[in-house]
Amino acid sequence: MITQQEVHAQAKRNGFHQHPRGCGVAVSLALIASEAFEALAAHRRWEDEHVKEELADIVLRTMDLAEQLGFDVLAAAAKKHQTNLTRPFKHGNKRY
Repeated sequence: MITQQEVHAQAKRNGFHQHPRGCGVAVSLALIASEAFEALAAHRRWEDEHVKEELADIVLRTMDLAEQLGFDVLAAAAKKHQTNLTRPFKHGNKRY
């Protein structure tokens, strides 16, 4: 399995951390959102392989950001999953 440390190191090597001082988290979150929109666009065009790539980009960019912030995102996901196991259907009266 790939680690978030490896992902972060590769992102740095590829120049994805050369943004104005203090903008790193905002830029990273915006790039994660942009990957989600790309996945949506690919899904609308029935491009399943492209959807897979964009979902992988979301995971990789999230791992990169977690490493920047010093968080173990996989541990956080496991903890959140345990919380979700206790929640009601659609977390109450939500449409979706």
